[in-house]
Amino acid sequence: KVYAALAKKHGAKEILIMPITPAELHIAIDEVLQHRRDQAYLKGITELAVKDPLTGLYNRRYFDHVLSTEIEKLKRYGGSMAMLFCDIDDFKACNTQHGHDFGDEVLRGVASVVVNSCRTKEDIPVRYGGEEMIILYIDTQLEHAKFPAKRFIDTLNAKRFRTASGEMVEISVSGGLGGISIKAGELDEFTDRFDRTAFCKVTNIALYVAKETGKRQLIPLNALEFYRRSEGDYKAIKQTLRGLYSTSSEGQPVSFTGTRY
Repeated sequence: KVYAALAKKHGAKEILIMPITPAELHIAIDEVLQHRRDQAYLKGITELAVKDPLTGLYNRRYFDHVLSTEIEKLKRYGGSMAMLFCDIDDFKACNTQHGHDFGDEVLRGVASVVVNSCRTKEDIPVRYGGEEMIILYIDTQLEHAKFPAKRFIDTLNAKRFRTASGEMVEISVSGGLGGISIKAGELDEFTDRFDRTAFCKVTNIALYVAKETGKRQLIPLNALEFYRRSEGDYKAIKQTLRGLYSTSSEGQPVSFTGTRY
């Protein structure tokens, strides 16, 4: 009984006191198997709650929770974080021309590259919605996120997918890479207001401008600094980025002081 009590304390699900009849053994085995089925079911329910069923990436609900939590940690303890928003260029036209089944294959293929581009378990791959996907780089400075983000964009821009008829179709993606760095205890008005929604909006603006000014490229920015300098005015942020990344009729950057990847 002493050993049985110790076993229970350390997680044993069923304790058999000898001698035992065949009927009792059968009941005990059934209970253990049912427990395992219950655990597998609960794990499956948890996966459904946080994962996108088509791509296997984390879903927006999980992403929103994690991002809000991480931003609050940065405000309290200080640190850095970066986030890549990427979008498949002209995906609706691809669906129209080749069908939604092919579109789903493209989404799964892009998601596979997203997962393979994550460097550690700290990088979180997300399907944000539609053809828009995210990699959240926890505890990473913007400068350190540029290389893996650029490599990810380049990998997809070189990728081709085979249709049901055997045709090889190229795709391209555009990306916006936002970064934030906060020193512990140094919160101003705009840093205090900078939340999950603000981070996503500013980074999404970078993605929008990347698509608007040529596609197939990555535009990085210090999201918090742009937010602070514009005093939280998203239209002003978009106008500033457009000015930095606008192109002439020959397609060459003009009035350009940023870095295009």
